[in-house]
Amino acid sequence: MINREFDFEKDGFVVLRRVFNEDQLSSIRNTLQRIVSHAEKGLEDPFDSYYLRHRADQGVLYDLFQRHPEFDHMARNQRILDAVAEVAGPDVFLYENSVVYKPKGKQNGVPFHQDFISRANEPVKYIAWMAVDRVTRDSGALKVVPGSHKKGFLAWHRVKGETHHDRIDESALDLTGLMHVELEPGDVLIFNQLVVHGSDTMNTDSLRLVYRIGVHRVAAVDNQLDR
Repeated sequence: MINREFDFEKDGFVVLRRVFNEDQLSSIRNTLQRIVSHAEKGLEDPFDSYYLRHRADQGVLYDLFQRHPEFDHMARNQRILDAVAEVAGPDVFLYENSVVYKPKGKQNGVPFHQDFISRANEPVKYIAWMAVDRVTRDSGALKVVPGSHKKGFLAWHRVKGETHHDRIDESALDLTGLMHVELEPGDVLIFNQLVVHGSDTMNTDSLRLVYRIGVHRVAAVDNQLDR
Protein backbone atom coordinates (compact mmCIF):
# COMPACT_ATOMS: atom_id res chain seq x y z
CA MET A 1 0.00 0.00 0.00
CA ILE A 2 1.30 3.47 -0.83
CA ASN A 3 1.93 5.71 2.13
CA ARG A 4 0.45 8.92 0.75
CA GLU A 5 -2.51 9.77 -1.45
CA PHE A 6 -4.06 12.88 -3.03
CA ASP A 7 -2.52 16.33 -3.38
CA PHE A 8 -2.66 19.47 -1.22
CA GLU A 9 -2.65 21.91 -4.13
CA LYS A 10 -5.11 20.13 -6.44
CA ASP A 11 -7.42 18.39 -3.95
CA GLY A 12 -6.92 20.46 -0.81
CA PHE A 13 -6.06 17.38 1.24
CA VAL A 14 -3.75 14.39 1.57
CA VAL A 15 -4.08 11.01 3.25
CA LEU A 16 -1.11 9.58 5.14
CA ARG A 17 -1.28 5.84 5.64
CA ARG A 18 -0.16 3.92 8.75
CA VAL A 19 1.06 6.89 10.74
CA PHE A 20 0.21 5.16 14.04
CA ASN A 21 0.50 1.45 14.78
CA GLU A 22 -1.95 -0.67 16.72
CA ASP A 23 0.14 -0.66 19.90
CA GLN A 24 -0.07 3.14 19.96
CA LEU A 25 -3.75 3.17 19.07
CA SER A 26 -4.83 0.53 21.57
CA SER A 27 -3.84 2.69 24.54
CA ILE A 28 -5.46 5.80 23.03
CA ARG A 29 -8.63 3.85 22.18
CA ASN A 30 -8.99 2.59 25.75
CA THR A 31 -8.41 6.10 27.11
CA LEU A 32 -11.00 7.57 24.75
CA GLN A 33 -13.59 4.96 25.60
CA ARG A 34 -13.26 5.90 29.28
CA ILE A 35 -13.44 9.62 28.48
CA VAL A 36 -16.52 9.15 26.28
CA SER A 37 -18.24 7.05 28.97
CA HIS A 38 -17.53 9.70 31.60
CA ALA A 39 -18.78 12.51 29.36
CA GLU A 40 -21.95 10.72 28.30
CA LYS A 41 -22.90 10.06 31.94
CA GLY A 42 -22.78 13.81 32.54
CA LEU A 43 -20.34 13.43 35.42
CA GLU A 44 -18.48 16.44 36.80
CA ASP A 45 -15.44 17.44 34.79
CA PRO A 46 -12.87 19.48 36.78
CA PHE A 47 -11.47 20.85 33.51
CA ASP A 48 -14.70 22.60 32.53
CA SER A 49 -13.60 25.81 34.23
CA TYR A 50 -10.52 26.01 32.02
CA TYR A 51 -11.41 24.49 28.63
CA LEU A 52 -14.36 24.11 26.30
CA ARG A 53 -17.15 21.94 27.64
CA HIS A 54 -17.61 18.59 25.93
CA ARG A 55 -20.66 18.04 23.73
CA ALA A 56 -21.30 14.32 24.23
CA ASP A 57 -24.82 14.83 22.87
CA GLN A 58 -23.29 15.55 19.45
CA GLY A 59 -20.10 13.52 19.66
CA VAL A 60 -17.45 16.20 20.23
CA LEU A 61 -14.97 16.24 23.13
CA TYR A 62 -12.80 19.35 23.27
CA ASP A 63 -9.22 20.16 24.27
CA LEU A 64 -7.98 16.61 24.82
CA PHE A 65 -4.35 17.71 24.38
CA GLN A 66 -4.69 20.05 27.35
CA ARG A 67 -6.74 17.67 29.47
CA HIS A 68 -4.89 14.38 28.92
CA PRO A 69 -1.13 13.97 28.29
CA GLU A 70 -1.78 10.74 26.36
CA PHE A 71 -2.57 12.83 23.27
CA ASP A 72 0.77 14.64 23.19
CA HIS A 73 2.44 12.09 20.90
CA MET A 74 -0.43 12.31 18.40
CA ALA A 75 -0.54 16.10 18.25
CA ARG A 76 3.27 16.26 17.89
CA ASN A 77 3.68 13.40 15.41
CA GLN A 78 6.59 14.32 13.15
CA ARG A 79 5.20 12.74 10.00
CA ILE A 80 2.03 14.80 10.32
CA LEU A 81 3.98 17.98 11.08
CA ASP A 82 6.25 17.38 8.10
CA ALA A 83 3.25 17.08 5.79
CA VAL A 84 1.66 20.22 7.22
CA ALA A 85 4.98 22.08 6.85
CA GLU A 86 4.74 21.71 3.07
CA VAL A 87 1.81 24.14 3.03
CA ALA A 88 1.98 25.99 6.34
CA GLY A 89 5.70 26.22 6.99
CA PRO A 90 7.86 24.47 9.61
CA ASP A 91 6.59 26.31 12.69
CA VAL A 92 2.92 25.83 13.50
CA PHE A 93 0.62 26.77 16.34
CA LEU A 94 -1.91 24.31 17.85
CA TYR A 95 -5.12 26.25 17.30
CA GLU A 96 -7.63 23.66 18.49
CA ASN A 97 -8.02 19.95 19.11
CA SER A 98 -10.89 17.59 19.77
CA VAL A 99 -12.18 14.05 19.50
CA VAL A 100 -15.11 13.47 17.19
CA TYR A 101 -17.19 10.30 17.25
CA LYS A 102 -20.62 8.89 16.40
CA PRO A 103 -22.74 8.51 19.57
CA LYS A 104 -25.42 5.93 18.90
CA GLY A 105 -28.99 7.18 18.96
CA LYS A 106 -27.95 10.83 19.12
CA GLN A 107 -27.52 13.69 16.69
CA ASN A 108 -24.26 12.57 15.13
CA GLY A 109 -24.45 13.80 11.53
CA VAL A 110 -22.30 16.74 10.47
CA PRO A 111 -23.74 19.07 7.79
CA PHE A 112 -21.55 20.36 4.99
CA HIS A 113 -19.30 23.16 6.18
CA GLN A 114 -15.86 24.73 6.01
CA ASP A 115 -13.95 24.78 9.29
CA PHE A 116 -13.77 28.16 11.08
CA ILE A 117 -15.88 29.70 8.33
CA SER A 118 -16.84 32.60 10.61
CA ARG A 119 -13.16 33.55 11.07
CA ALA A 120 -12.23 34.54 7.55
CA ASN A 121 -9.76 37.17 8.74
CA GLU A 122 -7.58 34.62 10.54
CA PRO A 123 -4.67 32.68 8.99
CA VAL A 124 -5.45 29.60 6.91
CA LYS A 125 -5.67 26.48 9.07
CA TYR A 126 -4.94 22.84 8.33
CA ILE A 127 -6.76 20.00 10.01
CA ALA A 128 -5.22 16.61 10.80
CA TRP A 129 -7.98 14.01 11.21
CA MET A 130 -6.48 10.89 12.84
CA ALA A 131 -8.40 7.62 12.66
CA VAL A 132 -8.30 5.71 15.93
CA ASP A 133 -10.95 3.26 14.68
CA ARG A 134 -11.61 2.04 11.15
CA VAL A 135 -13.49 4.75 9.27
CA THR A 136 -15.71 3.52 6.43
CA ARG A 137 -18.68 4.88 4.54
CA ASP A 138 -20.90 2.69 6.73
CA SER A 139 -19.41 4.10 9.94
CA GLY A 140 -19.42 7.78 8.99
CA ALA A 141 -16.42 8.51 6.78
CA LEU A 142 -15.79 12.16 6.06
CA LYS A 143 -17.43 13.36 2.84
CA VAL A 144 -15.18 15.82 1.03
CA VAL A 145 -15.30 17.78 -2.23
CA PRO A 146 -11.82 17.71 -3.78
CA GLY A 147 -10.67 21.11 -5.00
CA SER A 148 -13.39 23.02 -3.16
CA HIS A 149 -10.75 24.94 -1.18
CA LYS A 150 -9.97 26.94 -4.32
CA LYS A 151 -13.34 28.70 -4.14
CA GLY A 152 -12.55 30.47 -0.87
CA PHE A 153 -15.09 30.99 1.88
CA LEU A 154 -18.64 30.21 0.79
CA ALA A 155 -21.93 31.76 1.92
CA TRP A 156 -22.98 30.38 5.29
CA HIS A 157 -25.51 30.65 8.11
CA ARG A 158 -25.56 29.81 11.82
CA VAL A 159 -27.82 27.39 13.67
CA LYS A 160 -27.78 28.32 17.34
CA GLY A 161 -27.29 25.62 19.95
CA GLU A 162 -25.56 23.17 17.63
CA THR A 163 -21.93 22.09 17.92
CA HIS A 164 -21.54 22.33 14.14
CA HIS A 165 -23.48 25.56 14.05
CA ASP A 166 -21.87 27.31 11.06
CA ARG A 167 -23.11 25.68 7.87
CA ILE A 168 -22.73 26.34 4.17
CA ASP A 169 -25.87 27.61 2.47
CA GLU A 170 -27.18 24.81 0.25
CA SER A 171 -27.54 27.26 -2.62
CA ALA A 172 -23.74 27.70 -2.60
CA LEU A 173 -22.92 24.00 -2.68
CA ASP A 174 -21.29 22.31 -5.65
CA LEU A 175 -20.84 18.65 -4.79
CA THR A 176 -19.12 17.71 -8.03
CA GLY A 177 -16.59 14.99 -7.30
CA LEU A 178 -17.89 14.31 -3.77
CA MET A 179 -16.11 11.35 -2.19
CA HIS A 180 -16.01 9.45 1.10
CA VAL A 181 -12.50 9.23 2.56
CA GLU A 182 -12.18 5.79 4.14
CA LEU A 183 -9.35 5.25 6.62
CA GLU A 184 -7.80 2.32 8.42
CA PRO A 185 -6.82 2.73 12.09
CA GLY A 186 -3.65 4.83 12.17
CA ASP A 187 -4.31 6.64 8.88
CA VAL A 188 -4.47 10.45 8.88
CA LEU A 189 -6.42 12.81 6.63
CA ILE A 190 -4.93 16.33 6.48
CA PHE A 191 -6.98 19.04 4.79
CA ASN A 192 -7.21 22.77 4.16
CA GLN A 193 -9.97 24.30 6.31
CA LEU A 194 -11.72 25.53 3.14
CA VAL A 195 -12.35 22.03 1.81
CA VAL A 196 -16.11 21.45 1.91
CA HIS A 197 -16.81 18.44 4.12
CA GLY A 198 -19.34 16.75 6.40
CA SER A 199 -20.47 13.27 7.44
CA ASP A 200 -23.69 11.28 7.45
CA THR A 201 -25.86 10.43 10.44
CA MET A 202 -25.03 6.90 11.59
CA ASN A 203 -26.73 4.32 13.77
CA THR A 204 -23.92 1.93 14.56
CA ASP A 205 -22.31 0.28 17.55
CA SER A 206 -18.94 1.63 16.43
CA LEU A 207 -17.99 4.95 18.02
CA ARG A 208 -15.76 5.73 15.03
CA LEU A 209 -13.24 7.52 17.20
CA VAL A 210 -11.16 10.24 15.52
CA TYR A 211 -8.69 12.66 17.10
CA ARG A 212 -8.27 15.94 15.22
CA ILE A 213 -6.05 18.96 15.52
CA GLY A 214 -6.17 22.31 13.75
CA VAL A 215 -2.96 24.28 13.21
CA HIS A 216 -1.73 27.39 11.45
CA ARG A 217 1.59 29.17 10.98
CA VAL A 218 3.24 30.77 14.01
CA ALA A 219 4.45 33.60 11.76
CA ALA A 220 0.85 34.36 10.87
CA VAL A 221 0.06 34.88 14.55
CA ASP A 222 3.03 37.22 14.92
CA ASN A 223 1.93 39.25 11.90
CA GLN A 224 -1.53 39.71 13.35
CA LEU A 225 -0.16 40.85 16.71
CA ASP A 226 2.06 43.43 14.98
CA ARG A 227 -0.85 45.15 13.29
